[in-house]
Amino acid sequence: MKKITVGQKIAKRRKEKGLTQKELAEMLHLTNKDVSRWESCDWYPNYEVLGKLCEILDISLDDLFDTK
Repeated sequence: MKKITVGQKIAKRRKEKGLTQKELAEMLHLTNKDVSRWESCDWYPNYEVLGKLCEILDISLDDLFDTK
């Protein structure tokens, strides 16, 4: 079974919440390019953003990073 990436999880949860990349970025006071880079795994959200991102997407850090 193929493991899904952090970026894929962010994209999946964002879409399930009915948010565009731009809307999510605005909620985080970032650009949609930042969100796009996370979703394509070019880089990860920084520590300061992770808590708010998880809150918005209703996902725990453990689930996002598969640490359970």
